[in-house]
Amino acid sequence: MAVGMKKFRCLQCGKEFEVPENMPDPNFCPYCGAPKSKIVHIYDKDYQPAPSQPVIPPQQPSGTMRRFICLQCNNIIEVPFGQPKPMTCPYCGAPSYMIKRLDKPGWGRRWGP
Repeated sequence: MAVGMKKFRCLQCGKEFEVPENMPDPNFCPYCGAPKSKIVHIYDKDYQPAPSQPVIPPQQPSGTMRRFICLQCNNIIEVPFGQPKPMTCPYCGAPSYMIKRLDKPGWGRRWGP
């Protein structure tokens, strides 16, 4: 992170961006236009983006575990079926809105072939 800059991450598109410290927090994502409620301030001064890791494709539930990913530390969290989504990341302590389901079963937006 550059000196004198604040870093933000958009929860909708996943992109990170910086604004000068003397400027107010952004009201929308400059990449996708998401509202302020979808933007998270990254406070860690020593934040280094994770090295390029292979993208984990979404999978259908296998066995008896559900898989979540923490958007702050990029760790995979496995929770047994029947247990609720974690309220905080067990690795970095990020709140639940930074934890997203990887193996989400769904029908998508359309029905049919």
